[in-house]
Amino acid sequence: KNLFYHSWKPQGRSTAVELYIAPTEQTALASGCYSIRINPIADGTFRLGVFVPNAAGNEWESLTLTDKIRVGVKVNGKVQTSADGTDRNANEGYVIEIAIDKSLIGYRADSFRFTAAFVQMKEYDQNRMGNSFIAGTHYTKVSTWKVITNDGVEEEDSTV
Repeated sequence: KNLFYHSWKPQGRSTAVELYIAPTEQTALASGCYSIRINPIADGTFRLGVFVPNAAGNEWESLTLTDKIRVGVKVNGKVQTSADGTDRNANEGYVIEIAIDKSLIGYRADSFRFTAAFVQMKEYDQNRMGNSFIAGTHYTKVSTWKVITNDGVEEEDSTV
């Protein structure tokens, strides 16, 4: 149950939560979709990455956008940040809270598309394990993302 953070590696090679959002009407990877990656580093400390679709609409590229997102991180234990393991400690997990400006989901507060993944690792010096996405969703197939409304998650999406 260890959390790992590598300051010298790409952000996706450390323990993280990835959140993917888009306006409800969006069904393809294009303008209006956002990927938000948060790495817990220590209690109250994190690394934030924001990504948008590339011009081809088949992958994500980095974007500097921090004024529309607020994050809070609570780590119950320690995040290992050194290869020698001197800061290794049993960890009971972490909590990430995120607030997103409604302009990122088309100014609608009543519904949006969403999927999420956890980036997991077994050992400090290894690359990550596969992401664990919400069942049935894919990070570049927006039509598979869940639609969230004021009433909860729509299991069957009628807009696809």
